[in-house]
Parts: sequence; structure tokens; C-alpha cells
Amino acid sequence: MEILAGQLGLGNSIRGVTIIEAPDIVKFIEGGELLLTGLYAFKTCSIDEFEKYIAALHEKAVSAVFLKLGREVDLADAKVKLLKDYCDHFQIPLVNVPFNVSFQVIMSLVMENLFNEEVTRLKYYKTTNDNFCALSLSPEGGSIEQILGMLEKLIRNPVAICDQRYHCLYYSNAEYQDAGDFPNPTLLNPKIISRNLYYMQPGEPNRYRIDMKLASGQELFLLVWEVQSSFSSLDIIAIENALVALQYEFSRQFSIFELEQKFQNDLIESVLTGRLSSRDELERSRVFTGLSPESSYRVVCFSFSKLKDSGDFNERVFQINLLKDYLAKLIPNGQLHYTLDRVAWIQPVAPEQNLIQYRAWFQDFYKELSNCFTGSDEPLSLVAGIGRVVQGISALQYSYEEAEDALAAISLERVARSITDQDWLLFSDLGIFKLICKIDNSEDLMEFVPESLLLLYNSDNKQKDELIQTLDCYLANQLNLSQTAKDMFIHYKTAMYRLNRIKEITGIDFDNANEILSLRIGMIVYQMAQWRSEELGIEE
Repeated sequence: MEILAGQLGLGNSIRGVTIIEAPDIVKFIEGGELLLTGLYAFKTCSIDEFEKYIAALHEKAVSAVFLKLGREVDLADAKVKLLKDYCDHFQIPLVNVPFNVSFQVIMSLVMENLFNEEVTRLKYYKTTNDNFCALSLSPEGGSIEQILGMLEKLIRNPVAICDQRYHCLYYSNAEYQDAGDFPNPTLLNPKIISRNLYYMQPGEPNRYRIDMKLASGQELFLLVWEVQSSFSSLDIIAIENALVALQYEFSRQFSIFELEQKFQNDLIESVLTGRLSSRDELERSRVFTGLSPESSYRVVCFSFSKLKDSGDFNERVFQINLLKDYLAKLIPNGQLHYTLDRVAWIQPVAPEQNLIQYRAWFQDFYKELSNCFTGSDEPLSLVAGIGRVVQGISALQYSYEEAEDALAAISLERVARSITDQDWLLFSDLGIFKLICKIDNSEDLMEFVPESLLLLYNSDNKQKDELIQTLDCYLANQLNLSQTAKDMFIHYKTAMYRLNRIKEITGIDFDNANEILSLRIGMIVYQMAQWRSEELGIEE
């Protein structure tokens, strides 16, 4: 054989071999093939048509062309020259094959080498798969560190696992635990069927990143440093098997963690709701939660003021889980209990801390927690209710009840506005409303709403909502009509007109201080009664 052109491409990798028996065979070329042709398929085509065939070959990125001359072909010399120019330009070896050499002989030799390579890959795949399976299914289980250690031995390069911020979580070599960032990576083709994406970052040394998605929805990165040996196709086979083992181990750890979390959550719920019926259950809860019968605690409930208005169940769960995660980061060893609409924290309290010190501390803590939610598309207003200090695990239910009531009160706009200008509330600050919070029945709550106010709420006046808002603002501004008009962005005469309509409907005497006090309390109680009805699913 004789090389006619493209000598610089002798190192091209061959992934297949094809005989060109017809011009349209180009459509079925996948790339990387060695092409065998006698130009007989292009016997009668014109030079322009032949140039189009060559352009199509270029798009397929063939590896080499073996040419056998001897048959009668129109414009053969011109076509061979075009083929030589193409092969020289794109560094594709053009080899002249003697006429008496069968293409089938060449094809069989090439395919034998290709199949030997495939057999080698299959054997290596089975070997690595067996190794990782044996490690994962061993009685003691294969830890993440063990899997990474085996992978490092197979590919002869250090590896590590990091999160999406490139914080290293696990590593096989302590010298390569600083992942750093991964700017402008190049997407690689692993040349095998894979659901994982491979990226390459050139440097000293070259680095490779493989994206790994876990069953829990989390996405992690596997990093490889090309230190001792070049990154090869066999390394990719080992990595693919390692990824399966890693995903299995992460899923196992996640399932155990979820089970422990649920057990802990159920246990703390029993403590907070007072469902511990025996001394044995109390002792077991104390052991598992670490709560002491001698220590002092208070319960703090966190939620969002707009959470109940959200009709998207998945969004509510997402927000509460996010709140739980942020709290867990701020108080790593804190005892947390979560439901669909709140997170409760059993907070240890130092005996020497007074209420003034606690308010100042909690204000700073609340700001730090609120800052975690800045930057979201639709930020929800974080609210918190705080129960009293109690001693021991058995008294936590009382602090929890107060924290829930304080959370409910701070979530009600009129209640919160009349008591505090903060988004968090201590139950002890509720004053007379502490008694009202203990009333669960909305009908009993309505007994505290003055009859004159009920006339306004139950009237069929088309402007009823505007009148209620005006009365609420008028009472909040200490019966200052000018300030009321200013706060409501209405004219003074409009405010005066509405106030007169309220007097006509209700008969309220605004000069009676006792009646004014009853009205202010009544408007808050009415809102609380509505909230109680919504909780019980009762339609007004």
C-alpha cells in the first residue's frame, strides 16, 4: 500500500469501517470510520457532484480513506486530485490499495482490532462493576470514602466530591480537597451511553468534572485531577460504575437520615403536645432528645404570614423545609419540630438571662434568620411566636401552646398592629388577649364583639368593607380624622362621610371611652373568631 495524502493524520482513531458502494452511503456514516472505495460508486457523476460528496464526507469527520484504482471511472484523475487535496487539507490519510487486495481482508483486520478493543472494555466494565458492587453490598456497606479510594486506585488519579459551590465534601487525597471554582469548562463526549455530563478544565493539572444527580434531587460534582496518568476511556468506564455505587450509598444514607428525622420529629411532637402517658415514655424521650428535666426552655414557633394564603401545597412544603434547613444551620444542635405550616424550636434558656436581654438577643437572631430569605422572587414575611420559660421536658407543652397562640396572634394583622410593631411576639405581651387565645370556639369569641360592631359587619351596605377599614384606621389613629384620611389616601370629607355612615348603621358613641375600648377589642376578637373558623373548616 502507498500513502497518497494526509500523512499527518496517521494517528487518527478508527471507530468503524465502511465500504462505499453507493454515493448515498455517506448518509449512514456516524463518524470516525475508515472508508474503502474504488470510486466506482462515483463512476458517472460530474466533478461538481463529486465535490458535494466530499463536502458531505467532511461533515461526517471520517478517519481515513482507502482507495483502490483500476476500474473505469469518468474523470478519474480529476476526482483523485480532489480527494488528495481534501485529505491533505484535513489531515485524513489517503491510502492506495493494490487492485488485487480484497476490501474484505482489510475490513476483517480492522474489525478484529475494533472488536478486541470492545471486548477489553466489556471485560474492564465487568471487573470494575463487580468490585464496586462487592463494596456496596458488603455487610458493613461501602462508605463514600471507600468508594472514592477504590476509584482513585483504578484511574490512578485523585478524586473528590463537592457541592455546587465547589465546597469539598469527600476526597480520596487530602492534597486535593480544595476544589476551587471551575470556570469555562469544555463539555466532553464520553463516547459511551451515560446520563452524566463530563466537563474538562485545562490547567496544571487538567481537571475533569462529572455531574452527578442523586435520588433526593440534590446535584453534586465528582472531580478528577489528571496528575499521574492521562484521562482515558477506561477511566470513564470505572467512573460510571463508581457513580452508580456513590448514588446507591448516598440514597442509603439519605433514607437513614430521613427515617431518623421522622423518628425525632414524632418524638418531639409527643413531648410538645403532652402525649407522654407514662414515666417510661418520658424517660425514653429524654434520652433520645437530650432534653433535661432540670433545664429551662422556651418554645419558639416560626412561620410565614402569607403561608396560609398559598394554595400551592408543594410551595408551602418547600418554604417550610427551607425554613427548617436555615434554622438547622443557625442552631446546628437545636431541637426542631416541623409541620406543614410551622417550625417549632425548643430553645434552652440561661437562668441568668432576663427578659430585656432575651428580647435584644432574639431581635438579632430574627434578623439573621430573615436575611436568609432575601433575594427570593416572592419573599414571605417571616413571623415568630414565643412561649414562656418552663422547667423540664414535661412542662414544654405549656410553652408550646403559648408559642402557637402568639404565632396565631402575630399572623393576624389587627392583633399584631395593636400589640407590637415587630414581626415576632412573646405570648406574655398579649395582655388581655391571652385569655381570649384560650377560647377555641369561634361562637364563644363572638360574645366579646359589641352589638354595634356586629351591625356593621352584618350590614348589606355595598360600602361595608370600606366602612370597616375606615373604622379600623380611625380607632388606630386615636379618633384623629385628619390622620385617618391621610393614611387611607382619601379626602377629609370622604372620611367624614364614611364616619357618619358608620354612626347611622351602628349608633356608636365615639365620645364614650368605654365603648371605644370595646370596639378596639371587638375588631381584634372578630378577626380571631374568623381565624378559628377557618382552622376548623367552618364557613361563616
